[in-house]
Amino acid sequence: MKKIMVFLIVAIWTFLGISYLREQRIVDDSKIVEAFSQPEFSNEESTISMDGEYNGEYLGTEGAKALLAQIATQLGINEDYELIQNREEQRGEIILTKEAKRARTTLKFITMENAANDNALNVKQYVTAEIKLLDTADCALAYRNMLEEILKNNQVSGEVTLSLVGKYPKKLNIEERNAIAKDLLDKLEAKIMTEQRSDELYVIYGYSKFISEYKRVGNEKINVSLAMNYNESENSTNIYLSTPLIHEDY
Repeated sequence: MKKIMVFLIVAIWTFLGISYLREQRIVDDSKIVEAFSQPEFSNEESTISMDGEYNGEYLGTEGAKALLAQIATQLGINEDYELIQNREEQRGEIILTKEAKRARTTLKFITMENAANDNALNVKQYVTAEIKLLDTADCALAYRNMLEEILKNNQVSGEVTLSLVGKYPKKLNIEERNAIAKDLLDKLEAKIMTEQRSDELYVIYGYSKFISEYKRVGNEKINVSLAMNYNESENSTNIYLSTPLIHEDY
């Protein structure tokens, strides 16, 4: 069910023709964390992700390892991390991971090779980062800002996504979900742009002037994503609030 829901959401993005942009103005991105500080449900996890294409000169194995080590240092990780290398057909990966008590950081440098029509080799290289924080959103914005700077300073073009996951300790019906959604979106002063509200797929996309990044959907802007689903094994409802779009597998 989780994979099906993610597929449906991605299909909606594709159908709507979503493109990524950024507002050039002063905003208050902290509002997304403030909105999620609810006594009714617990903050289970915060995920800050970066995905981008590396635009510098081609990096071999040692150069890629050096770049990941440099990014780790910029995140405050200087030692005790694990570095592994994978190779599968036309895809190569170098992965740096760091485990901490309440956080997990994963950095990847990916090389994709494809044969062009003239038998030449077409090579693209990518950098990704994922920081998962357990039980707290306090540091989420700080890490998001760090990843924004890493994009600028390491020849990487891409985007950074912030996702907050909360848990409500029971199954919520549509009316109860709607009440929580209204409260969260009101705190962000977000206008609803598109939505799907059912037990199987509950997702709302909106736009808030307080958040800098946004996706363009036709003539509309989207930078707030809200979703909910029921976890039968735990008898709880998971709540996902992301900017600009949900990348979580839920």
